[in-house]
Amino acid sequence: MIEASPVFEDVWHYLNLEKEPGSFNDDEIEAHERGQTIYKYKMIKQEGSSRSTKTWSNFYAIHLWARTKKNNSILVLRDTIKSCKDIVEKDFKKFLIHYDLKKFYTINKTDRIYTIKSTGSFIKFTGADNEDGVMGDGNDIVWWNEPYLAKENVFKQLAMRSRRLLVDMNPKQNHFLDKWSKRKSTKTLYSTFRLNKFIHIEQKKHILSYMPLDSRFIIKKEKFFYEKYISIDDDANEYHHISEEFKFKIENLKNIKNYNDAEKEINSFNLSEFEKKQIRLGYQNEIQGTASRFDWEVYGLGLKSEAENRVFKGWNEITNEDYDNIEALELWGLDFGVIDPTTLVSVKYNDGCVYVKLHVYKPESKMIYEDGTQYELADYLMLNSTLRPGTHTYTICDSSDNDKYSDENKVEKLRGKGINAFKVSKPRINERINVLKKLKVFYVQNEDFENEYEVAEWEQVIRNGKIISRPNPLKPDHALDAFGYIVYNMYQEGMFNFLDEDARS
Repeated sequence: MIEASPVFEDVWHYLNLEKEPGSFNDDEIEAHERGQTIYKYKMIKQEGSSRSTKTWSNFYAIHLWARTKKNNSILVLRDTIKSCKDIVEKDFKKFLIHYDLKKFYTINKTDRIYTIKSTGSFIKFTGADNEDGVMGDGNDIVWWNEPYLAKENVFKQLAMRSRRLLVDMNPKQNHFLDKWSKRKSTKTLYSTFRLNKFIHIEQKKHILSYMPLDSRFIIKKEKFFYEKYISIDDDANEYHHISEEFKFKIENLKNIKNYNDAEKEINSFNLSEFEKKQIRLGYQNEIQGTASRFDWEVYGLGLKSEAENRVFKGWNEITNEDYDNIEALELWGLDFGVIDPTTLVSVKYNDGCVYVKLHVYKPESKMIYEDGTQYELADYLMLNSTLRPGTHTYTICDSSDNDKYSDENKVEKLRGKGINAFKVSKPRINERINVLKKLKVFYVQNEDFENEYEVAEWEQVIRNGKIISRPNPLKPDHALDAFGYIVYNMYQEGMFNFLDEDARS
């Protein structure tokens, strides 16, 4: 017997929830008459905090499904085969051993397939980088674990080939699945670590240590909600905003360094003991330096939050049509990559606004013809963008342009094809960022570009005994580099003379 959490109960309920016959469309009526089960939800999307039992609840759900359904296929997916094997499959093995369930399976270790002996249903672990293994002939259930780097076109193909979709994630950033959540065929479930009665006390303490003083939570209808500065009406089980005066008192606590003085202040508040306990915890976290609004909202409350150390904010998304309709000179930026993506962007400037479109985002090593021969870079760029030969195609390129396929550098080869290409007079990355941050930026919707924009973050390092801030080099920045090269060149040419002079420093 497995003691399950409320998170499992929710996912198992909605996985099995069938559609009411009276709400069938014509196709569903025919399928139902052929004996097919019509489920209410195509996709179940789980959002929540860390340690909320989402993963082990899903293990239990797919195990029960495989044991109770004959000849069903369940695909467990992560962004890469390696991460699926090292993280999800590894935890699944622990789950089977913990509950003595391994005896029900025959296991193909090579292909990572776990088959239930009594039903013939199987669970397969793989990654989205294995397209043949992912697409296949279709699956009864596909569970995509933490699809932060998933491509929407891959997800669409997978959805067409699968009968049910299960997705779990911490909502750390904007994601194309936000749009899917609005569909009637999608059920979104929420959970937090507080619903996990099995959580280790030290893990719980660690998550609680993120809670800032001005961030509070409440319990309502057995679910957890969040809002700043909230008071609880325990009798009515409702919540309401509290006064500006009380907000000031909460903020003032941050200036009190003595615990005894802070305790006297907290005890003077007309609040329940439960509320005072939360305020004490928030105060303690602030004083100890562990409080983090972003970490608390994402990992403690399972809510989308904007990282406090993001490099770029406030850029706006536009369509291809919007971009094409802008009547302005078009310039180009190019960042070279053999293993990392080669990126080509075009940029327009009009009336204080910069518009950018990503055309190419692919490693040069993968720019190959069907027969396996290598494209010339210029040919591939022109085939996959609107870049064309001529003096008007002013293109600023990465200065690291040594060509592994010949002695000729890449910029010279581009110029040989008629592209008006130049090496960037490469400014320091912080100089490029300073200019970009002072511009009003609009970008054409693109997953690769948006991912780089969303995840770019500052980190602090020590250089010559001093602490300096720099963009985290582990985050992808290929399209942002190409964008930065051409924009900084535009700035140097005087196109942004309205910017402050200190952007150059």
